[in-house]
Amino acid sequence: MDTEYEVFNEQYDMDDTIPYYEIYKYVDLTRALLEEINDLRDEVIRWRQVLTKYLPPEWAEGLSQDILNNLCQSFEDYSAYRDYVEHYCKGVDPLDNKDRCRTIKRLIAGTDETSIDYL
Repeated sequence: MDTEYEVFNEQYDMDDTIPYYEIYKYVDLTRALLEEINDLRDEVIRWRQVLTKYLPPEWAEGLSQDILNNLCQSFEDYSAYRDYVEHYCKGVDPLDNKDRCRTIKRLIAGTDETSIDYL
C-alpha cells in the first residue's frame, strides 16, 4: 500500500477489517477530478479574457460580463459531494473557496501570472 493511503488510514482511524483502500481510491479519484475541473475552468477564463481584446467592443463587453457563464456549477446538492468536502477537505469546498475566488478574480482581470497575456 502506498504512503498516501497509510496517512489516510491513520487520519480517519480506519481498522483493517474494512477495505478502506477501496474507498481511498475513490476519494483520491474525486480529488484528482476536482483539480482537473478547477484547471479547466481556469483555462476557459484565461481564453475568454484574452479573447475580449480581439472582439468588436459590443461583443467584448458581452463576453466580459458573461466570462463565468456555465463555469460555476455547484455540486453541493449531492450528498456524496457534501460528505467528501466535510470529511476529506476539512469543510473547505475545493471548487469554491477564498483562494479560488482570488485566482478567478486575477484571471478575469488578466493579472494572474498564468494569464495568457500577462505582462
